[in-house]
Parts: sequence; C-alpha cells; structure tokens
Amino acid sequence: MAQLGSGLEYKVYDEGDARVLKVRRSLPNRLFASFRYAVRARSFTHSLGIARILMPKINGVPGLLASLANESRETKRWFANIESAGGNDYTQDRILPLRDYFVTHSLEENIAIAERYVGLIRSMWTVGVGDPYYNFQFNAGVYPDGSVAQMDVADLVTDGEFLASTVQRQVWLETGIPGVADEELREACIRLFDAGFTARSFAEGWAGARR
Repeated sequence: MAQLGSGLEYKVYDEGDARVLKVRRSLPNRLFASFRYAVRARSFTHSLGIARILMPKINGVPGLLASLANESRETKRWFANIESAGGNDYTQDRILPLRDYFVTHSLEENIAIAERYVGLIRSMWTVGVGDPYYNFQFNAGVYPDGSVAQMDVADLVTDGEFLASTVQRQVWLETGIPGVADEELREACIRLFDAGFTARSFAEGWAGARR
C-alpha cells in the first residue's frame, strides 16, 4: 500500500477506490514530531500539541465514530465519510487538502471555499464537535463538487466550554492563519472567521445548548 504522506499524528496511505487509510503514529513518535515542529516554528501554540497528545479524551476516533453512528449521510460527509480501521486508525474519502487547492485557484474561488469552511465548522458545532485550532488549510479538504470536509480528526474536541474559549480568544488571530501564503486571502479569512465564529453564533449553534 503506497504511503501518500505523513503528519504529526498520522501516516496516510492510499486505500484505493478514492479512499485513504490513516494510521496513528506511536506515542513517542507523535511527541517527538510535535516537539520538533514546535521548535522549528518557534510556536507556543504548536507546543500545546505536546500536552494535547497526552490527553486521551481529545483526538479519540472511536468516540467520534460513536457520536456519528446515528447521524445522516450528509453529516458523515462533513468528516469525509470516516470509518473505523481499528483503534484510532481510520479511513476516509480522498479529497484535496485546502492548502493544495489554494495554490491553483483564484482569490475569489479561494475566498468562496473559506466561506464554506466557516459553514462546515458551524455545522459541526450542531453535532457537538469542533476544531479548536481552525487550521483549515491543513485539516480540511475539498471534494470535486466544491463541498468542504474535515480531513484531520485528531484535533477535534467535544468540550463545549473549551471550544467557546477558543472562539472568545479568536485563536485564528493568535496563529495568524499559518500555511496561507497569499496576504489578501489570509486577511479575507480573518474577516470571515471574525464574522462567522462569534460567542453568539457558538452559543446558538452548539449542540449542548439544545440538550
């Protein structure tokens, strides 16, 4: 099986039939990769990833799959039709990472995709899941029909209080939208996030608010 890539937490393989297999790295490998990345990037935000790895309640694929078990096909597509491959390993539809989409499309097309990402995150809130880092250029991808889905589920959390704090702090301003080289696109994304991710929109959309 051909390896397509490797991130801080997972190695990605071609599963065939437009699917990928994501195999979780061992704990020592994940810690080493996160530490090395944080040092190279000189980023406090990324160094927090080291602590996150040691928190079992976060990035638990079995828990995510259990919460999605009774959801609609449309909802499962928000997560690229994720399916268990055992433990924290999983398979998904093979879609184009946003960071790769951005380099081959116009500013207008890229802004439209960023708007769809805002819609995706707000939709995910309605089922009690969120990405507290908003690293959409790395964690999300786009289908051929233009719809956006969450590719990387390792960062997802179900802690509403924690997610609300990331919205209140506007975490995307702290990170500076890394991975988006075009300044106009980066500024447009910040405006979209500022308008779309607010304390009010989170309170109204979060699943826990209706339970």
